[in-house]
Amino acid sequence: MGNRISVIQGDITKQQVDAIVNAANNSLLGLEEIIFVCFGQPTYNCYLQVMKELAES
Repeated sequence: MGNRISVIQGDITKQQVDAIVNAANNSLLGLEEIIFVCFGQPTYNCYLQVMKELAES
């Protein structure tokens, strides 16, 4: 299976993708809000757990 990276301009909540990558910066606040508003609390909680585990590693 080949790997492919695409850059797409538009609404990230409407894309059928395996992952969404935020710009490299010290704050994910914009992405955090999008995740919470569009995908709900359970997905946001999962995101927070992943971020906590990454910070601890």
